[in-house]
Amino acid sequence: MWLMRRDEFLDEVRRRGGLETRAEAELAVRATLQALGPHLSEPIADNLAALLPRDIGESLRSDGAPDDFIADLSRRAGVPAERAETLAAVVLGVGDDATDGTARAHLLPTVPGVPEPQSRYGPHP
Repeated sequence: MWLMRRDEFLDEVRRRGGLETRAEAELAVRATLQALGPHLSEPIADNLAALLPRDIGESLRSDGAPDDFIADLSRRAGVPAERAETLAAVVLGVGDDATDGTARAHLLPTVPGVPEPQSRYGPHP
């Protein structure tokens, strides 16, 4: 069972990311998680996906070889790399909050190029 509802998750991404619409927030979330998915082992992706709202978590289960995370996110979201890094920090921060810190513990040590999440849990120790 997830800890945050879909609408709540998207609204929080929209607010933290300075996005104008929920559609922009949804694009940022899907692009971030789809870029992240190939970097995660199947058990970690499944565990994290189970903690997120179903349709959001499903985005983690993307196929393909791992690519440069920020470059892949930039391409998927159609934004410059600097903006992609900000969006990643926002999406991963909301994801970290939604999973009570579980996302941070699994992502930062294993995925190169992942920015520090903008999370209520503060900087990674």
